[in-house]
Order: sequence, then C-alpha cells, then structure tokens
Amino acid sequence: MAFLNRLTERMNKTIPFTNCHQFTFPTLCEIDEPEMCRMMLSAEGGPCWVINPFTKALLEQFGYKTHHVCGHNPGDIVCDTHIGTIVEDVSYPGSLHLVEPGTRRPLCGAIPLNFERESPEYKFHYLRSKFFKDDQDRLIWCVHADTTKPGRQYTMYDSSGKAWSKQVIFFLNQRRNWHPFTKIIRAFLMANGDDKPSPFNGLVFFAYLNEEQIISVLTRQDKPIVRYIYGPGDFLQRSIVSKSELLRLLHEYFPQYPHEKLRQVFGTDLFH
Repeated sequence: MAFLNRLTERMNKTIPFTNCHQFTFPTLCEIDEPEMCRMMLSAEGGPCWVINPFTKALLEQFGYKTHHVCGHNPGDIVCDTHIGTIVEDVSYPGSLHLVEPGTRRPLCGAIPLNFERESPEYKFHYLRSKFFKDDQDRLIWCVHADTTKPGRQYTMYDSSGKAWSKQVIFFLNQRRNWHPFTKIIRAFLMANGDDKPSPFNGLVFFAYLNEEQIISVLTRQDKPIVRYIYGPGDFLQRSIVSKSELLRLLHEYFPQYPHEKLRQVFGTDLFH
C-alpha cells in the first residue's frame, strides 16, 4: 500500500497530464505502444489513455494484479471517455484500490474501495476528494463543491450534508483491456465539423511546477487560455494567458518538450 501511494504521488509530480499529443498526430493509430512508452519515459506525459495503461503495465511488472475500468466525465455526450486502473488483492484477497496518476486533478494515493456508500474524505495538495458508490456499481469521484457556482446538477451530498462536485464516474463492472478512444476521438476533439483537431478547441495541461506548486491550463474553442496556479495553503492564482506566454512557460518549466512538437501545437509563427 505504501509503495502504491509513493508511486502515484511521484508520477503526479513528474509526469504531466496533457492532451497536446493528440494534436501532433494525424490519427491516434500512430500513437502506438512504443511511442506511448517514449512519452512517459521522457516525462512528456499524456492523457489518461497513455498514463494509466503505462501505470498498469508497470505495476504488473512489480507483481501486482490489475485491470482497467471505463469511465467518463459528468456531462460527456459519450460514456467511455476515461480509463482507470484498479489494483487487486493489495490489503487482502479480493480488495480493490483505485490508482489514478492520469487525471486532470491530483489523486496522489491509492484509494481503497472497500467502503459501502461513501469513502472517507481525502486531501491531496489543494484538492479535497470523496468517493461514492451507487446501486449500478458505479464509483463516483467528487471534489469539494463550490455551491455558489453553476452546475448544481453535478452535485452530490454526503451523509453529513456537505456538497461534492462530480469529477469522474467509473463503471466498476465494465473492464477494459485497452481504451477504445478511436471510436470517439472525432466527436471528442473536432470542432465545427473541421477534419483537423485544433488544440485550442480543447487543450488540457496539468502538472506540478515543483513540490509545492501546481499549474493547470484549460482552453475551450475560441475562449481565452485560462491558467491556474495552486500554491501552499491552497493559494490559487487565476490568469488569462496568450499562446506565446504559455509557450514560454513550457520552455521554462518543461524543457523535455521538443521544439518540433511545440511548433505543431502552437504554430510556427510563435518561433520567430
């Protein structure tokens, strides 16, 4: 158990969660297993369907018994947009733990799934999390909800009445050998009927800048790029950044990204 906690924390702190690679390959079929391993071992990172299968394979090399389950984000028009990793028989025969280094927010530990309806509350860096189970054998990951914001249809309440916002819904009885992402990638990434994916129609980037700070970058369609930086004491800095500013940040903190890949994502005009 201690090893799983350390592994998950270190992967969160060294491997960025990002979907920028999806915009540098004409088709997902070009991202094969050797390329996925290269992305991970070079610390370029990737989305859930790169990080979590790598984690599963790594754990199996250490002798752990694992399997994948499918999941999705609340509000997704398709319900197979995430892949999670379950580790079996860690605490006792039949025990299950969720090991998730491949998410947009930090889950820096193995989550035991031996609860009935709701888990204890967890806190990883700035994020307070809780897990629920329903009658359909679904596991629902939630974070502490800000009830002053819209989106209340995605809010759950624990036994004490505290509000929690849904993040990912896992289908515990639907195992996956591999993520069927090619079936939904066009609907998931394409905008306005365009045949080429545009990173600034849905760029996600999440990583630790150091042991104490986290950066999270999001952009949707023509909206500005929003950068969040979380620091000690749950300090949050929110700012709007340009593509060139984001590029400079990546150069400074993430030198493992090759220039050619950044050219494909951000455009050649930013390199002059």
